[in-house]
Amino acid sequence: VLVIFDIRRYQDSLLRFAEKAHQRGVQIVLFTDQWLSPIARLARHVIAGRTAVPSAWDSSAALFVVAETLIVAVTRQLEAEGAKRIREMESLR
Repeated sequence: VLVIFDIRRYQDSLLRFAEKAHQRGVQIVLFTDQWLSPIARLARHVIAGRTAVPSAWDSSAALFVVAETLIVAVTRQLEAEGAKRIREMESLR
């Protein structure tokens, strides 16, 4: 599974990377803005959030809140197996 964050001013290099991953059968989870990244057509799951705010720059804060909420839910679902995987990942450092 490949998790990608892509909001407007989309990066061509990220699209090319996603295309290569998709061609290899990798499932993509995309966090994107309300306009939808071009990667959306490749993604298994698309989580779109509002990024437009009354300032010169868009804000990705809402997307990160959703991502962290999803991480908590997955961690709770995996329970002991998730803790084991985290320990294994940490041991690689």
